[in-house]
Amino acid sequence: MKTFTFDNISFSYRDEGTGRPIIFLHGLGGDVNQPFSYFPQGKGVRLISLDFRGHGQTRYFGDEEKFRFHVFARDVIALMDHLDIDSVIIGGISTGAGVALHIALNYPDRVEGLILSRVAWEDRPQEEKIQEAFKEIAECVKQFGASEGKIKFQNSQLFFEFDELSPAVAESLVKQFDYPYIEETFMKLIEIPQDAPNSDREEWRKITVPTLILANKIDITHPYRYGKLLSGYIQGSIFKEIPSKSVSNKLHQDVSKELISEFLNNNF
Repeated sequence: MKTFTFDNISFSYRDEGTGRPIIFLHGLGGDVNQPFSYFPQGKGVRLISLDFRGHGQTRYFGDEEKFRFHVFARDVIALMDHLDIDSVIIGGISTGAGVALHIALNYPDRVEGLILSRVAWEDRPQEEKIQEAFKEIAECVKQFGASEGKIKFQNSQLFFEFDELSPAVAESLVKQFDYPYIEETFMKLIEIPQDAPNSDREEWRKITVPTLILANKIDITHPYRYGKLLSGYIQGSIFKEIPSKSVSNKLHQDVSKELISEFLNNNF
């Protein structure tokens, strides 16, 4: 892993391949390995990602108030500056998609294309039920620590409700406990869901770069309708449905790679 320093934090990142630079970002509780597993790598692609503050090997985060989309976006821009990259195709999964959207809206000169997978926000904080789940995880970690807290959460009524609706989502919630530094960084699970990439969906109409939006069903933390809604505002955007992770995680990843590869080949 490579590192660069910004805002008194050492950020870990991956920068692999040669060709057109593409930044693809991970979701809440994830790390750089997630986007690399979803993105087609090959000739002509320079794939870059970083561990957000409080994620992966970027263990430190500063004040908990810095778990915000605009701060994460600024961190990504700092990475671009560190690498002397003027503009990129940018995208991400879930929270990463929200950060990419924020960058497209607020740093348009730095963006050539946009790839948004499993959008998890509208133009407001996440749904109360989702916030409740992440708050429950944070509270379990705070009160009982990661190991015992994980058991408490897995035996909670809230977990059973999520598991019945979407087993893959329930599994991803449980994985939050496995992050080695979760006892130090659990506030991200409260702060980030309460934020939003932007606060006015009309701003989405300003995006004019080629845009791909991927969405799946059977996923209550990444509602299919969010992707459809966003695609209706971004003129000329391409909307594609991908298989749910609850059906097959491998198929979910394989189809994502195929659609992203097709998008890049047709537009760049």
